[in-house]
Amino acid sequence: MERQEQLFTIQQLSLKLKIPKPTLRFWEKELDGILVPLRTQGGHRRYTAEHIPILKGIKHLRKKGMSLVEV
Repeated sequence: MERQEQLFTIQQLSLKLKIPKPTLRFWEKELDGILVPLRTQGGHRRYTAEHIPILKGIKHLRKKGMSLVEV
């Protein structure tokens, strides 16, 4: 039996990681190919558990003063 992966909305991920929703959208746009959420049929973003360490890493590097280009 295949186990279904847990998906997070942008709101859930924003609250969980303390990253504002506009920032998540901006990172997705600017870091093309690094942060690629799934999309529902209606076009809503869905994130998997695999996105969490990526986002934590980006957040950490940004706090250290790195630009998105450097990230």
